[in-house]
Amino acid sequence: MNSSKIESTLGEHAVKTPEDLRNMPKEYQELVTHLMLVHTEGELTGADDYTQVFYSLAPNAYEKVICCERAPLKKCSTIS
Repeated sequence: MNSSKIESTLGEHAVKTPEDLRNMPKEYQELVTHLMLVHTEGELTGADDYTQVFYSLAPNAYEKVICCERAPLKKCSTIS
């Protein structure tokens, strides 16, 4: 879908700025906030889970480095 089609679909309901969000109904604001918090939590914990599961499965040193590149630095420094 091209951007002009998206813009015409969203129209006046688009939320592009913090002020737009503040002008939306309270229920919408709460749902958006909840979704952002869930997404953020997943981003923050995902790398730890990824490292714990996949580092030991990496078949060689190169793959272990790739695994560490996708994980928090402190996590790879504690893996032996």
